[in-house]
Amino acid sequence: MATTYTWSFDTLETATVGALTDVVKIAHWRITGTTDDATPVTATIYGSAGLKDVTEGSFVAYNSLTLETVKSWVLEQIRSGDETVEECEARFKASIDTSIASQITPPTTSKSPPWA
Repeated sequence: MATTYTWSFDTLETATVGALTDVVKIAHWRITGTTDDATPVTATIYGSAGLKDVTEGSFVAYNSLTLETVKSWVLEQIRSGDETVEECEARFKASIDTSIASQITPPTTSKSPPWA
């Protein structure tokens, strides 16, 4: 079973900062993992990240943004402590893998009481 991970951004909140327009201030992100099984299993993690302030030198025009650019910004903001962006992404993928495994083999089962 292999899992494919997909990043998506549902909404990018923008503002005008000085002379710069459509500066992305908040990115609402989602990582979805889907297995390649005959009956695929899917798990998702989502959140939002406030992004660093930009300067004219680091500004990327809204129409020039790519998924990879915004993903790198988000990973930089949501990483924990000294964690690298690669370690951060791996941590989220591991969490998705755990969720998928729990769906395939639930850790608990629900039963009616024996006296019912």
